[in-house]
Parts: sequence; structure tokens; C-alpha cells
Amino acid sequence: MRKTADVVIIGAGIAGASMAARLAEACDVVLLDMEDYPGFHTTSRSAAMWEPSFGPPIFRALTHASGPFLHDPPDGFSPVPLVMPRGVMMCGEHGDGCDREEFIERGYAEMSRAEAAALVPLLRFDDIAWILFDGLTKDLDVDALHQGFLRAAKAGGCTIECRARVERARRNGAWAIETGNGSVSAPVVVIAAGAWADEVAALFGAEPVGLQPKRRSACIIAAPAATDVSRWPQIFPARDDFYCKPTGGQLLVSPCDATPVDPHDAYADDFKLAEGIAAFERLLDCSVNRIERSWGAYEPSRRMANRWSASIPMSRVCSGLPAMAAMASSRQRPCPRSLQRCCCGRTFRPPSPIAASPPRRSARRAFGQAEVQRITPEEWRHWMKHKGGVVASNALPDRCSRRPA
Repeated sequence: MRKTADVVIIGAGIAGASMAARLAEACDVVLLDMEDYPGFHTTSRSAAMWEPSFGPPIFRALTHASGPFLHDPPDGFSPVPLVMPRGVMMCGEHGDGCDREEFIERGYAEMSRAEAAALVPLLRFDDIAWILFDGLTKDLDVDALHQGFLRAAKAGGCTIECRARVERARRNGAWAIETGNGSVSAPVVVIAAGAWADEVAALFGAEPVGLQPKRRSACIIAAPAATDVSRWPQIFPARDDFYCKPTGGQLLVSPCDATPVDPHDAYADDFKLAEGIAAFERLLDCSVNRIERSWGAYEPSRRMANRWSASIPMSRVCSGLPAMAAMASSRQRPCPRSLQRCCCGRTFRPPSPIAASPPRRSARRAFGQAEVQRITPEEWRHWMKHKGGVVASNALPDRCSRRPA
């Protein structure tokens, strides 16, 4: 293991890897992980989507900001596309208390029953009050994104050390960090340890910020007989008690549970899976006789001063990571006012989005310094219509103002 570095990042999941890729451009970085390989826990178990209409305003802004990178990554970043068309269908049921106007304001469009039946013939319409659809939502290849960040980090000179659980840390000018695989010192430490973040922070004398791991269960079931599900969108009811999406000719089903647990190698909760399957059968006319396989992952959640808590599915967090990594590596605040301003109106789409551009700092690097770009709502409408939601940075007109991220 390298003895000294400018920055040590603890946790080689997709959050730590994205930070390493950014920071390795400008300084010496060591990326530590306690497992046998990077991304062992939540990253490798995430069925992610790029959903520009999902979540609170700041989260939607980050998703939009990451769109150009995910749709048009730097040369050599990934041998396969990072996103693929999918779409998402939301079904409102009688008596669920959900307001469809709220989702329409976020960017969903109303869909007729005939259109829904043509897309998903097995839908049960008895209890469905309304149907919304977002055609911009796309599948996100988390593994390709993670591996791309790791390759970019290595290309920048980052050292990646696995089986390196942090055991002790002390500060004497710089942080001296002892791990199960050697020691390293650095003046700056970034903790990206996921469910273990508060535990790792305590080793450095930091106060816990209230990160509570929450388990989410998921499973794979066989596709209904004589049914091609490959073109199905992601489907979920507005009450959010399950979601399903095609994967490899089968269906992934999750009960959308978020059970507080202590950090561990997460596993599926069979009872929650049974609830999710029951909800799946409520909305679709097919019976589930057996589960092919199941697993558990974590959802990030934070509570502050008993006033509020937030839990965002990791499958959606990935869609905003390129923008988050760009902000964090430039030491900006997690919720910059510029991002807040771009989504403070009633209707998020079309906004005046802020988009992280592809790197342009050095051709020999796999990753570069991002820029933040503001465009007008008219320009955004044009690109949404003609490019399916992709904003190509090299297509921005000269009149767009630019400022460093």
C-alpha cells in the first residue's frame, strides 16, 4: 500500500469510486475498501434507473445535471452504453390518497387505458383510477458506471486497496490510518462507506450525522408464460408498495421496503418479499409460484435532530452521482443555491437545468474537470423533443452562460 497520499477515500462503492475518479485528476488518491472487491454491498445490488421525474426538487436537479454524462460519457469510459430506454408507468388506485397532479408537475404525462394495455397487456384495470407515464426514464447500468469510475480513477494514478478495513486513525498534522492491509497517511479523508459511514467517522473522532442503514429486499421471478416482457416499462403503483421491471427476460420485483437495520451483509426479508409479490399480483394478472433468487441492499437515510428523515432508494441515487461527484470534488456545498434555483418553480420540466458537461481538461485522462451550464427553457424543450432528454454539451449555443463547477 502507498504510504502517503493527498486524499484517502474510504469505501470503493460507486460513491467513493466517482469521487476518486474526479480527485485523481489533481492529486494523489488512495481508495480503501474493507471487502474483497469494490462495490460488494449496495452498488453491486442496485437495479438503477435514470429518472428525471423522481424525488424532491434538488434530487431531480442532480439527475438532470448528470444526464449529459450518462448519455454521452467520455471516450473510453465504458465499452457499453450507460443508459438504455425503458420508461416508467405509474398507476394510481382508487382510495390510495395520491394526487396525480403532483406527478404531472414533475414531468409525467397522462396515459389512456388503451395505451397502457397495449404496453402491458396483463394490467388489472379494476382498481386503477389513473395512469401516468414518463418516457424519459431509462435503465442505468450501475456496474458499467462503477467500473468506468474505477478505470478513470486508476488512469489518474489512484491506488485501490481492498481487504483494507480501517482499524485506527489518529491525527498528527495529517491523518495516520491503520488498516488490515497496511497503513497510509493523508491530510484529507473522504468517508464514502455507505451503511458503515457513521461507524467509520467515529474512528476519526467525528460526531455521527445520523446515517441509518435501511434494508431493501428484491427478487427475480419468471416472466408470465408466453409473454414478452422485454419492452415493458418499470411499473409501480402511486402508493409505492412495490415496483417491477424487466431484466434478462425475467422480472425484478421489490416491495420498496426500508427497514432500519444495523450495518451487515444485507439479505432479503422473506415476509416483505411476500408483501411485494401480493401487491404485484394485485396490479398485474399473473400468479407467482416461486422466486428464482433474492437479495438485500441498503437505502441511504439520514435523520437530523428528530425533525426530519429522508430515505432515497440507491437505485435512484446512482442517477445523480456524476453531478454529485463533480460538486464534491470542487468542494461545493451539497445543495448549491444554483441547483436549488433551477427547480424551485411549480413545474420542473422544462426547467433551466444545470448540466455537468463531459470532461475537457486533458485528452490522456479518462475523467476531467466538469463545467456547470445553464440553458433556457426554450432550449431545453427543443432538446427534450429532438434528443429524448439528452443535452449534448457540444451543442450548447454560444449565448449560454458558463461558470466553473
